[in-house]
Amino acid sequence: MSKVENEKHELPFAALLSNRRRINVSRYLLEENPEFPVDVGQLAEGVAAIEYGKSAERVSGDEKHRVYVALIQSHLDPLDQENVVQFDSDRKTVRPGANLRQFYSFAMLLLALT
Repeated sequence: MSKVENEKHELPFAALLSNRRRINVSRYLLEENPEFPVDVGQLAEGVAAIEYGKSAERVSGDEKHRVYVALIQSHLDPLDQENVVQFDSDRKTVRPGANLRQFYSFAMLLLALT
């Protein structure tokens, strides 16, 4: 009998897809159609609006600030490394990366299944 090896099938962007805020970055960039490059402050306000279920105009300064800090400290660099976004850390701006639409598609499928 031959030995059968198990192939490991990994979901693309698995680590990134495990975080709702990173998914919300892709949602904002593709669903809200902002003008690029997007200032991280504007991105934070849009992501906070999605997370808190309110319009961007109703997002409080504290809500926006919490999202802004988390984006800078934890989320934009990993998204940039996987080419989901292009993050300019000096200018604090974001542009779509080559993998943004693919990441967004996986994210929407994942959200539909959960």
